Amino acid sequence: MSKGYVNVLRDPPDYRYDARIELKHLPDMVFVQNRLVISSPDDKFGVEFNAVDALNSIGAEPSDDIKVASAGAWQNARTESLQTYGPNAVKYDWTFGPNYTGTTFGITVEPTTDSLNMALLTQRDPVLFFDEFHLYCDELDDNGCAEMEVKIRVVESYLFVLLRYYLRVDHVAVKLQDVRLMFEVSMFSLLRKQLC
Repeated sequence: MSKGYVNVLRDPPDYRYDARIELKHLPDMVFVQNRLVISSPDDKFGVEFNAVDALNSIGAEPSDDIKVASAGAWQNARTESLQTYGPNAVKYDWTFGPNYTGTTFGITVEPTTDSLNMALLTQRDPVLFFDEFHLYCDELDDNGCAEMEVKIRVVESYLFVLLRYYLRVDHVAVKLQDVRLMFEVSMFSLLRKQLC
């Protein structure tokens, strides 16, 4: 396991990462050096959580189902501009909603009906290691918050990772999207569950 952090993508952009990020509009804060890698001792297989891959999983089209509370009044005041540019002049997902479950390498991902061992997760075992960090954050032009963060907890019998996307659009919606990853030492298995 390795981790690294905490530099924010700078302005002017950090060109080592800029070429790898496909989004045309970036969140306010992108923590490009924040990453968590969980791998075999020989680094032949594992999973990684990083900002570049998370940002590249965001759709290119705007989300039509979520609008800020003042969208109606804003559109009414700009009818001429809307006739010229159309109602979807914004050509990116301004909520930065990802389709990201981690970046796997050397692993074949297979569907399963198995579930996380909640009994093991809720035991009060001593925590050997815990950390949390952000991959990106945006204040949605003062209309809420969109952020993606990673949390890891290691105890003697398991390793647990929570990848969480949190969206709050003021006076409109709150959305949580979780990816939970658990490695049980006794089973030598890695299980990933996505909750939206």
